[in-house]
Amino acid sequence: MTGDAGEGAGPLSFLLRSLAWALASGVLLAGGLYAVGAALVAVGNARSGTSLGDVQLAALHAVFLAVLWEALLPHWLLSLASWLVLARLVPCLEEVWRLLGPCVAAVAALWFPVVGYLFFRAWKPTSAADVAHTWLLMTAGTAAALLLPRRLLPPLAPGAFARPLRRSTLKGR
Repeated sequence: MTGDAGEGAGPLSFLLRSLAWALASGVLLAGGLYAVGAALVAVGNARSGTSLGDVQLAALHAVFLAVLWEALLPHWLLSLASWLVLARLVPCLEEVWRLLGPCVAAVAALWFPVVGYLFFRAWKPTSAADVAHTWLLMTAGTAAALLLPRRLLPPLAPGAFARPLRRSTLKGR
């Protein structure tokens, strides 16, 4: 096979696209956590008619940081690295949105038990529902953070991390 598609997927291009994807998705993940947290605090404050003091804000910030460092960032990093390897090994998963979205979400879902057990020390689930809800929230957040930059940034569109096409060694091809 020949073609222009393989020319842009060399090692340097792959590295630069990977770094851009990591930066954009990491910022989205951290920003999304704080945006959701701020919205929940604002709704709670509006319902109760009170506002948080300095101590409560510091405590919430500590909780957000614990969730970010212990859960979301390891989950995101393992999902991102796994996808980059998987995209090179099975490039057809990377080529179209109808496969890319569900497959990235599946990779994120598969990493949750490892992250929840090994890294998320602040999390103490009390029921199977707690585990299911946390699994769903972390998987959805991680998958959204990984997929949104790919939707918005053309260099990260489907196929950006697939194995480069090999050039034909036959004459005239």
